Amino acid sequence: MVEVDIEFIRDPFNLKSLHVYMPALAKERLRTCLRMILSPQAPNEDDLADEAYLELNQESCDLYGLIHSRFILTP
Repeated sequence: MVEVDIEFIRDPFNLKSLHVYMPALAKERLRTCLRMILSPQAPNEDDLADEAYLELNQESCDLYGLIHSRFILTP
């Protein structure tokens, strides 16, 4: 994987319709995932022991994968 440019992730046009590929996520949950992706903070030990955090982290990884696919296919 290549690193996706932060400005690409922040541009709402580049995120359009990604919720279609993740129908189980509500729009608010998608926003939370985006905040996690854009956050410079690394998880601590307490975060890694929290089941809800791990679920959110997995959803964020899945979303990043979709964003990455769109990024590498964009001219």
